[in-house]
Amino acid sequence: MTNTRHDLIERALKQQIQKEKAVMESGLGWLASFGSTAPFVGLFGTVWGIMNALQDISSKGSASLEVVAGPIGEALVATGIGIAVAVPAVLGYNFFIRLNRGTTAKLEHFADDFLQATIQDHLQQHPIQLQKVTTNGNANPK
Repeated sequence: MTNTRHDLIERALKQQIQKEKAVMESGLGWLASFGSTAPFVGLFGTVWGIMNALQDISSKGSASLEVVAGPIGEALVATGIGIAVAVPAVLGYNFFIRLNRGTTAKLEHFADDFLQATIQDHLQQHPIQLQKVTTNGNANPK
């Protein structure tokens, strides 16, 4: 096997590993986005609920439980939903990142082993002919 053929096989294996890596990573951006933004969406809902509670207090002139309970309850639900979305998204993202790293490592090990086996197979089929060098520097075929 010539060096060129070996280089072509190596390049093809590396390109395929990169393609597989891209496929495995597709969708992870969404998980990362949900995991990082959901708490803020929940916080926005909390602020919105508290603003509604303060408006109700202002319009009714009373801070009784009937006036405050509904908007504050909605605010707490918004916070809970934000957390309920963020935690699984972050856990899923971390899980898939670890899984992808392991799979990529296995693919790279396979490619290395395949290249070594290909080289060894080629050398067994086409052994290198060593030449004996005479004292005057001329090569004599063996």
